[in-house]
Amino acid sequence: MEVKSKEKKLKKTPVKCKVRLVGDSNARGLGAMLQTDSTDTIVLTNPGAETDRLRKQAVQRWDEDVLILMGGTNDIRNKTNPAPGILTTVDKVATAHPDRRVFVVEIPPDPKHRRDVRHMNNRLRDKCNKYRNVIFLETGLRSDQMQGVHMNTLGKWQVALRIRNRTDSFFINKNLQYLT
Repeated sequence: MEVKSKEKKLKKTPVKCKVRLVGDSNARGLGAMLQTDSTDTIVLTNPGAETDRLRKQAVQRWDEDVLILMGGTNDIRNKTNPAPGILTTVDKVATAHPDRRVFVVEIPPDPKHRRDVRHMNNRLRDKCNKYRNVIFLETGLRSDQMQGVHMNTLGKWQVALRIRNRTDSFFINKNLQYLT
């Protein structure tokens, strides 16, 4: 007599993951670097935008699997107290769609505001850690990967690779489905 196994088998299905990248001028050019055969990337860049404006673009009509939020440089350069705007943005984006994965990219180094950027990144990391669906993404950018407050091509590739390394496991899990 033959006994049939009731074990479920995993099958890899070709599901494209949708990524939305919302950012200031530092997000320019990253979309092409993030695009792979298994992802569709939508990039909304708003040079000179502070995080309040980026947040509005991030949460409207959001049906992507992953949101990547890059900003904060303009807040630090333009405001005496940038923390409320930046931290409120993380709160609102995280709670708008708690079932979606959000990556908040650290604010890139700024030679004129080094201490402020470091302090704000520490606060951002703490804020992101309060949410299950939000991940703070450290870029590890060095000064030779920057041109003033903007990332050069080497810096953008490094950020793109860090983002892809962190999001790959999420995409792999999405593509594994049980056969019934």
